[in-house]
This record gives sequence, C-alpha cells and structure tokens, in this order.
Amino acid sequence: QAFPPSALPLRRICTSCAVGMGEALSAESRHGSADNISDEPWIELEEARARSSNPAATTLRYHGGAGRGAADHFAEDYEVEGSTLGRGLNGAVLLARGRQDGQKYALKRFNKRAMSAQSLKLLKREVEVYLSVDHPGIARLCDVYECSENLTLVMECCTGGELFERLLEQERCCFSEPDAAAATKQMLQATCYLHSHNIVHRDLKLENWLYESAEADAPLKLIDFGFAKVWQPDMPLMHTCCGSIAYVSPDVLTCNGYTNKCDMWSLGVIVFMLLAGYAPFSGDTRTMKSQIKAGNVDWSGKANWGEVSSSAQDFVKSLLARDPEQRLDANAALWHPWLVRTAPRSPPPPLLRSEVLLSMQQYATASRLHKVALQLVAREMLPGETLELRDIFTGLDTEKRGAISRQDFMAALYRQAERGSEGFWSYLSFWSSAPTSPQGAAQRLLPSPSSAEGDHQKEAVELFRALDANGDGEVYYSDFVAAALASVPRLREQAVRRAFARLDGDGSGTIGEADLQRALGGAPEDGASAGEPPTPAPLEDAGAGELHAPAAPRPCGTDAACCAAGVAAAAPVTGDGGELDYEAFAQMLRDGGLTIGGSTHRRGSLRVPPTSARRSLAGPMMAQM
Repeated sequence: QAFPPSALPLRRICTSCAVGMGEALSAESRHGSADNISDEPWIELEEARARSSNPAATTLRYHGGAGRGAADHFAEDYEVEGSTLGRGLNGAVLLARGRQDGQKYALKRFNKRAMSAQSLKLLKREVEVYLSVDHPGIARLCDVYECSENLTLVMECCTGGELFERLLEQERCCFSEPDAAAATKQMLQATCYLHSHNIVHRDLKLENWLYESAEADAPLKLIDFGFAKVWQPDMPLMHTCCGSIAYVSPDVLTCNGYTNKCDMWSLGVIVFMLLAGYAPFSGDTRTMKSQIKAGNVDWSGKANWGEVSSSAQDFVKSLLARDPEQRLDANAALWHPWLVRTAPRSPPPPLLRSEVLLSMQQYATASRLHKVALQLVAREMLPGETLELRDIFTGLDTEKRGAISRQDFMAALYRQAERGSEGFWSYLSFWSSAPTSPQGAAQRLLPSPSSAEGDHQKEAVELFRALDANGDGEVYYSDFVAAALASVPRLREQAVRRAFARLDGDGSGTIGEADLQRALGGAPEDGASAGEPPTPAPLEDAGAGELHAPAAPRPCGTDAACCAAGVAAAAPVTGDGGELDYEAFAQMLRDGGLTIGGSTHRRGSLRVPPTSARRSLAGPMMAQM
C-alpha cells in the first residue's frame, strides 16, 4: 500500500495526542496556581441544575458542601483499584469499582490547589456541563466529589478502547466505508444532541470516542468535556483557542471568533482518517497551523482515496470546508446522501409495545417520590440491560435532537393506533372510550385543525408531561428508560440499592424529608408560603395496626413536600413523621410493577386495570404533575 508522506506518522501523530500533538491550545492566561481557592463548595450546582434534563438526578450525583465529607462519601461508594485506563492533560484516568454493585468505573482526580486559575475555570465548566447531559452516545458522569483540596469525577467505564486504537487494528489503518459510515452516524448523533442543546465540545478527536465494550458492534461514546462550553447562536462568538492541534478548525486558529461549526471540522478530520488511514495535516505544530488556516487538506493519497466513493469524499469535503458558513451542521450532515445510503439503515419507527405503554401509565400516575426513585434506578442500569429501550428511544427521536419531542411521542401513539394492536386498545381506553377504528384513534390523538389542545388528546399530552422531567418539552434518554422500567423483566438489586443510597444523603440508612429537601429543594410553587409546611396527606387504616397514606396523595406546596407525602405512602408512619428504609423503598418499586432480583410483584403487576379504575386514574395523573 502506497501512503502519502503524512500517512507514515499516523501512528506517531495520533498516539502522541495525549502528550504532544494533542497539546491543549489556549489563548487565555494560565499563570500561577489557585492558592486562594475558597474552602467553600466551588462547583455551582444551580448552574448544572438549570441546564439539566433532570435537576434531581444532577443534584444527587454531586457530593460536596454540607453533610458527609466528600472523601468519606467517596470511600463508602468506591474502591480505587489503581490500574491506569489512560492519561489526559490533567493526569491519569484510574480504574475504580463500586462497592455496592462491583461494577467498573473510570476515575479522574484533580488537586484543585495545584491547578492554574485558567485550568480550574475549565474544570469547573467541564463538571457543570457534564452533569447536565444525558444521551446514550455520551459516557455517563456518575458522581462528582468535591472537597477543599480535590475534585474527583467518577464516570462510566467503556471497556472497548478508543476509536483510534480500533482504527490501528484495521488492515491499512482504515475502515471500510460501511463501518466508517456507521461510526460517523453515531458520532453525529451525539454531536447533534450537544449542539441542539447549546453545548459545543471543542475537542472532538479519535481518542475521545470510546467503544462501550470490546464487541465488534459495540456503540461509540463521547468522553472528555474539558473544553466544552455552553453557546447558542444568539451569543457572541467564541474566541478561546483550544483543542488538539491536529483537529482544530481554521476559524479557531484565526482567533476571529467561531461557532459550533468548529466541532464539525474536527469530525471531518476524524472521518478523513477513518476512510484514508492517514491524517489530513502533518508536520510540526507551526506547519500544521499554517496548513489548517489555509485549508490545505492533503488529498495526495490517491491509492487510499481511489477506493473511496465520490459520495464519501464529498461528505468529508463538506465538513472540511474552510469557510464555516459552507460547512455542514450536525443535523444536515446526518442527512448527507453518503450516510443515508451507506450507514446501517435505521429500523422503521418502533411501536410502543403494550408493556412499555403500561409501564408509562404506571409511571404517570406514580407519586413524585416514586418517579424520582425510578429516575435514579434508570441511571444505574447497565447498557446491556436497556438495549431494547435504547433502540426504541433512538427510533422515536425522528428530529435527531437526542431527545423525544411531543410531536415524536404523539406520532408514535398515532402509529400504534393505526396498527390497532390489542395492547394499545386496552391502554387507549385509559384516556377515553375506544374509537371504532384505528383511523378514529389517530384522529383522537393528533391535533385537530380547530384546536391543537382538543379534549380528545389532553390525556395523551398529560402522559407526555409526566415523562418530561424538567418541563422543557422534551423527554431525555434516562427519563424515558425510567418511565419504561416496568417493562424490563428483572432489575439488579445492586442498581436499586445505589439509587436508594443516593437519596439517603446523610448515610443514616433511611430516607427522610431532609434528604428529599437536599435532592429536590424546597422552593414553593406560586401562592405557597416558603415557611408554611405542606398539608399532610390524610391517613387510612391499612389493617394490622399500621397506618399508610393513600396511594395518590394530594399535591402540596413543594417538590420535596410532595415526596415526603410519598415517603408516608410507602412506609408505616411513626411518631416523628416516618422515614423510608431500603426494604420499604424496594417494596414501593415492586408495588409499582418492577421485579427486583428474585422478587415478584405484590400489588403492582403489569396488567390493564378495570375500565372504571383506569378512568379514575386520569384525575390523579394530572394532579400529580
């Protein structure tokens, strides 16, 4: 195989990204260390909560400030094994294991006092952005531990290695077009999610895409948000010169301001190497900067490119356009003819099978505490345990924003009604009397010309709102999984225990109102007094001398107070107001239709309730939102 001059150093160029070629560029000052950093919590959690798809889940992954010390909390949750998984600009990435589930995790630890002010600024931004994202194509940030000296990040451990490593394993160090297209499509889906939600990564490269597992068809996941920034088109242009030089776009290097199109150039460099087996720019840093600024892409490897289709070459050129205005954005790139024809075809939009729909029904009518519990369990699920739900979620996201819009959701219900499956008709009667034909069902579910919020679809809209954890009009991946968990045959008990431990903020072994205040905050709704306690739910005699709150407690003034009512609903009420231990927590989930470990359903089996009961649930479903 004949390679152009730049091809021979591919191994050296890419391998050295962690220490040489990939050196971080920054036009901002890096003077001094942060000796004057405060002992107070430094991460602004409210910033992350404000952007998060699920503020409660974001809160419960951050450990700092009041309560147990971060170091003690970390030691209770994880054990560091010492193996080095990789190295970044700020040190080694170590292997850790969860003490409750025995699973592998990737760990990065930072000495805050030894870092420059600029590095600290970037790290703070990384954590706040990373805590807010939720997409199956992005490696999960599981926990953050902060004390006055250190900051520790615990992340999902992707065991399949880097995209770079897998590229080197290929004959001629390049992928076949179908394999390159499949990888490109996955990378674009994650990038499209970020850009759709006003996040720019600014350091996309082969080393920052990891395979979930060593399987040949394992999905890719994006890591390292060290240069990520919140940016949207109506904001001033970005000017910081950052990233890894081999992947940096001309508009970043010229320092005249740039947009999220910088990520698209970086993806263009990656796809170039996947297809050709060599880098588009070579030489020392000064030479590469000059080549990149001029847009002088090295297409001289005719023997390499001769086997690549003209459509694939056009795709690469559309990303490596020197003028960012001519560069494709992430959504447009997903619809380029090369990807449409070459990448594995997406299956037809999936049906929401009856088990998933019934699980969503139970989720919609659950108490606030129950919903939060499911949201936490969903984030503890292993990738292999939710493969079907991931495929359904991806299929429902027709707009490719990395989230399900209301239009996507209603279209799925339309398809289900059109097919007229038995499970759907049973579920449909939860909202209203079943129409006489699938077409009639579709008309009930879709907006009518005269009224976009007609009575015939209000319950469907309420169902969507129940899934929309942060109220922004979209359902994100983990919240979709949470709503569909009762369709999963069996949950690992370790996942449930980790979810319980997150809510048990003080480590007492029980969940009380103080824990819920920490998780959810206590800001009253409009019209409620901040100092006024919520009206407690009335108690009912449950027999055997125990009192339980009714299954559907009345809504109250704060999120935390609503959850406190859920605690009372799930556990015997004691003289001090009642707290929830693990067994009561797990039983609450079983009663909601979940099978945990070797357990079986006691009350909440997944079945279609009698018609009268289904209709009576409509009111509580709306009231609980």
